[in-house]
Amino acid sequence: MAGSAEAPKRTGGPDSTWPHRALYDRVVDALHALPSRFRTSLRIAGISATDLFTLNTPLGAAIESSVVENLNGLRELWDPDGEYELYSFVRQAQVFPDVRLQTTAPGVADPVLMGIESWPRKFGQRHKWIFCLRAASISPPNQELS
Repeated sequence: MAGSAEAPKRTGGPDSTWPHRALYDRVVDALHALPSRFRTSLRIAGISATDLFTLNTPLGAAIESSVVENLNGLRELWDPDGEYELYSFVRQAQVFPDVRLQTTAPGVADPVLMGIESWPRKFGQRHKWIFCLRAASISPPNQELS
């Protein structure tokens, strides 16, 4: 289909020799805790069930905002020793990836450590949101993760 994004393929994550591999694994573990922590003030009323697909953008934005808020709130899970205290998760609307673990501190060798890209995926008659966690050292910012 022309113009449609292809869903990511499972890769098993970055190479085991990547210096931040343990962080990556802990972030993946933290992502599994997110569904039970999801909260939004987004209210939906007066819309037919057959038109729910039109809400993909606001629902996606609410999910991404919740991911950022909750991952930063779960810092003790993904950064138990404070090794990444200069970093935090930040949402970027309309930019790849949707969520980045980054720092704005000057002089940091790797200002962006990883990104989380959300992808809507259809499973039968239900839609679920999945996350593709990709990791890399990125320079300059706003460059696709490698």
